[in-house]
Amino acid sequence: MSLERSTWTLIRGYAAAVLSVGVAVIVSTLMEDRWQASAPVALFIIAVVGSAWFGGLKPGLVATALSAIAFLSFSPHPAAPVAQPPIQMVRLLSFVVTACYIVWVSANERSTVKTLRQMHDELQRKNEALRAVLATLPVGVQPDQSW
Repeated sequence: MSLERSTWTLIRGYAAAVLSVGVAVIVSTLMEDRWQASAPVALFIIAVVGSAWFGGLKPGLVATALSAIAFLSFSPHPAAPVAQPPIQMVRLLSFVVTACYIVWVSANERSTVKTLRQMHDELQRKNEALRAVLATLPVGVQPDQSW
């Protein structure tokens, strides 16, 4: 029994979310000493953007949640999220709000592109049908082009 194409697309979207956040965590861990910063936000934003663009709304939100968890793991007190310094919580909140906005914009853009493609395909079908009707007209008859 094979999975439908939409199921594979969904699986690929979630896999991209997990993989992109995983890569961001690995790169952040490797570069932590160089950057002298806790949780390089840019890497996690890139992971969210890529996940939302590739997978859509839900994988983008999964990437946001995973990134927020990873973000906390880079903080001074990773075992106690409540004991975070206020500035770290502000950074986390700013990250989550920004990431959710990016996911929302990306999901709307994907929806718009999908609708435009469907409308384009429908217009092409109607244009082909019109050409077929015009091809059946006798040779001497020309359609009225006054409109």
